[in-house]
Amino acid sequence: MPGTFGDSSWNDGNLHGFTTAKSKGNLGGSPGANSKCSAEFPGSWLCTEADYDLANTTIGPPVGGAWVDLPRNTDGTCRFYGCYYGNTTSAVWSYGGQQTGNSGQSGAVLTVAGDYTYAGCDRVLPLACCARR
Repeated sequence: MPGTFGDSSWNDGNLHGFTTAKSKGNLGGSPGANSKCSAEFPGSWLCTEADYDLANTTIGPPVGGAWVDLPRNTDGTCRFYGCYYGNTTSAVWSYGGQQTGNSGQSGAVLTVAGDYTYAGCDRVLPLACCARR
């Protein structure tokens, strides 16, 4: 896992691939998301949008897309939040239910076109996993 998130001076990330295991947005928080990536690609973490962009890869996600993390501050905290319930922003990637209008009930998804969108946390998707080169 990277030492300082969001700082382009360290970001030499490389896309390792997309998990074969698919999950809803309740990934067990950021540590759980990173563990899911590392289980299939040792030493990897859930890619942020910036990780994927800077990897400059031609490999796109499977049909339906893949979960990606939102930008992070240099101290590793989330700059934006996804897949949490209500106002519990400290519980990022901890909600896997349907959208009911509350904040945080969607997460960032890399589309097959290489764009980013948001999907309800009840979607079952693989994870985009990155690691240092």
